[in-house]
Amino acid sequence: MKRIKIPKLVISFGSTTSAMAAESLFQSFADSANLGRLIPKPAQFGAGCGLAWCSDIANEKKLLALMSENGIAWKEIKIVDIREVSHVEDNSI
Repeated sequence: MKRIKIPKLVISFGSTTSAMAAESLFQSFADSANLGRLIPKPAQFGAGCGLAWCSDIANEKKLLALMSENGIAWKEIKIVDIREVSHVEDNSI
């Protein structure tokens, strides 16, 4: 397996409390594995909480709607290349 960069939606928060509230909210859904995960905040983001939510770009509207409906404040949203493990075998060796 090798690690490749994949464009992902990354949402930063102003506080750890907001990040943890978002994680709890998103994980309460049956498709929570598809909604993403908490990661250390990438260097591309400014000051604030050290955590960020990483998800597929296609989930942006759903995540923003859920946070808005539940009063969870976010700080920044960016598309960032995140290194992920590729499960495709590399037989070029």
